[in-house]
Amino acid sequence: MTHAIWMNLRAKNVARSTAFFKSFGFSLHRFNSGEDTARIRVGTKNIPVMPFKENVCGQIVQQDISPAIAITGVMFSFDVENGEEADEMATRVTATGGAIFSRSAAAPHWTYGFGCSYLDGHRWNRLHMDRSKMLQTKGK
Repeated sequence: MTHAIWMNLRAKNVARSTAFFKSFGFSLHRFNSGEDTARIRVGTKNIPVMPFKENVCGQIVQQDISPAIAITGVMFSFDVENGEEADEMATRVTATGGAIFSRSAAAPHWTYGFGCSYLDGHRWNRLHMDRSKMLQTKGK
């Protein structure tokens, strides 16, 4: 039975990656954090996201690390309370060196958010889902 989940990501610069995650309002777990790795607590369940220095990440996965800028294998999504919070987060992303690849916009019917990537090319999505509108559009 699975009891926990966490994400290990390769990072060229762990300190800059940590600053990026902190711009989202996530907190740094003091233990398991240093020059080669950090442990960031995400969301109300404190799901760990752990950026590892590229050479360390390669040792862990026992495989060459491909640049996420060249390929996208996964995109991580995080919810926000409302559209204003999504817009605020987009500003924070660019302030820490991240890039917006999809501007904040209302998607058809019930979502609002933006897509971004940070220094190492990993893709992230911050999204507000208005569930009351989702129910109204279901079946249309």
